Amino acid sequence: MSEINRNFILRCVSIFVIISSIVFFAELNAAKRTFIINADDWARPRSGARIIEFEELRDLAAIWSASPAGSLIEIRYPGGDEGALWASELSDWLVSLGISSDHIRLRSGSARTDQIELIIMQAGNY
Repeated sequence: MSEINRNFILRCVSIFVIISSIVFFAELNAAKRTFIINADDWARPRSGARIIEFEELRDLAAIWSASPAGSLIEIRYPGGDEGALWASELSDWLVSLGISSDHIRLRSGSARTDQIELIIMQAGNY
């Protein structure tokens, strides 16, 4: 295979991968806006390495960063002091992942007492 053909094929594959990634994240962005963290999963010791192991948090950060400017992450937590503490700690970890605290909103009232819901809310929808 000539060098020109090889370079052409590599460029085509690269373009395909980029387009596929864009389509994948666009579909994921449209389909998933709510992420759940269970109390049992959160109760394990936390560190920076452990936090990035949370698939839900990685997906949340990726989808939020691809969302329109001004999108917020709403953290819906169980009421009471324990729920508020949990939400505050989670908010701090999201900031450590690169999400500005200006884009995070805490709200009491999770549907269940053993989980936190993280919801990406587009600008104008909150």
